[in-house]
Amino acid sequence: MHTDELLIVAGIGDYPRRIRELRADHGWPIISGLAVRDIRADAAAAEKRNRGIEQVSKMAAEEYLLIEDTCDFDAIGRWEQAVTIRDQSADVKSAVLAYLKRAPGKRITAEELRYVAGNSSTWPAAVRELRHEGWSIASKDAGSNDLPWGLYVFGPEKCG
Repeated sequence: MHTDELLIVAGIGDYPRRIRELRADHGWPIISGLAVRDIRADAAAAEKRNRGIEQVSKMAAEEYLLIEDTCDFDAIGRWEQAVTIRDQSADVKSAVLAYLKRAPGKRITAEELRYVAGNSSTWPAAVRELRHEGWSIASKDAGSNDLPWGLYVFGPEKCG
């Protein structure tokens, strides 16, 4: 849904606050076009390295996507922890790992990871590096077809 539509439906100019409330206060798995752009840009960079092909996101930064039609009440507590993790972490990768470690087996949204990474677009590369180091992080782009795009599940055991 584009922000122009949200503005009309919400009837207020402060729809970003309403989106944050839906995520952090009610547990709705909503991601922004920015998070989708980050995922696709990282995938495109990997694809380009592997095959010389570039991929472009069709979702605008000003759009939002409801990933699933169920609330994740655990997400409410995670969003509260996200601020602390983001502020205390030295870099993007350590922030992402610290956040994932607090929610083993839970469905984490791309938006949560983007937030703990300080809104850095490098968070997907951090996830990729963590996988390379042996951390189990399931997602659609890593072959977990049962997960919708934009959701990640951390397995607490390090592989290998």
